[in-house]
Amino acid sequence: MPVALVWTGWVERAEESAPQGHHYHGAFFQWLRGVAEGVAQKWHGLREKPFSLSPLLRLTPRGPWVWRWTWMVDEASEEHLLQLAFEALGKARFTLGGWTFVPEKLEISGHPWAGRASWESLLQPSSPSRLIQLNWLSPYAIRHGTRDVFLPEPSILFKTYLRSWEVQAPLEIREALIAPDLWFSHLVITRFSLQTRPYLIRDRRHTGTVGWIRLFVPSEVPQEVHHTLQALTRWAFFRGTGRKTTHGMGTTIPGRQRGSRKLWSALENPFGRTPSPG
Repeated sequence: MPVALVWTGWVERAEESAPQGHHYHGAFFQWLRGVAEGVAQKWHGLREKPFSLSPLLRLTPRGPWVWRWTWMVDEASEEHLLQLAFEALGKARFTLGGWTFVPEKLEISGHPWAGRASWESLLQPSSPSRLIQLNWLSPYAIRHGTRDVFLPEPSILFKTYLRSWEVQAPLEIREALIAPDLWFSHLVITRFSLQTRPYLIRDRRHTGTVGWIRLFVPSEVPQEVHHTLQALTRWAFFRGTGRKTTHGMGTTIPGRQRGSRKLWSALENPFGRTPSPG
């Protein structure tokens, strides 16, 4: 079952530079090795890893920090990992480069960035609305051929989600999809608020996009394809978008976010400058 966990806490100390992507990746695996070494070894060897991470994020200069984890596994593994995560609450201290993140709260519901779902529920038809909104909390970039694409071309976005579903999900989705390249290209961008930002991994700059985009599904798109687009949008909540999602890139929250116009100006930018410690 896919699940998204949200840790909320404080940075106990901070050096000059904010954490980079490899710090998040390394801290997660350090925790996982300590509680489930066999799982850590298995996941580390996979080409498509069944988890994603956000960077540390917060909405106000003095507010608490949030670190979001997701994993996409079977129900038994999900329950076991959730138990280990809740057991770590109050004891875990995550070293992120020169920063130490001390979580005080862990949520899998009640927070807009947290949640869990069965694989079957992701495929269930939902709202008849033909609007789709995607929000990126950390920079995303999609590898397309020999280059990175960080402008939200709908057909590239949804082909990426479809490929990752086919690799990681236990249920078939393509049987409901007719000529995906054709129908994905029919999506219309109606509104957006986007910025390109750098994201550092081992001192290397990866350019990506943050912000939000609103898409319209035209009436000529068959209902079955519309349902599949909705399923892939829900999948993006857990999988993220594009490359390096296990290092903090591509954190994706679908749907209209309350105050989304203000969110991107208020959201501190730990990707290209040093956020203030707190």
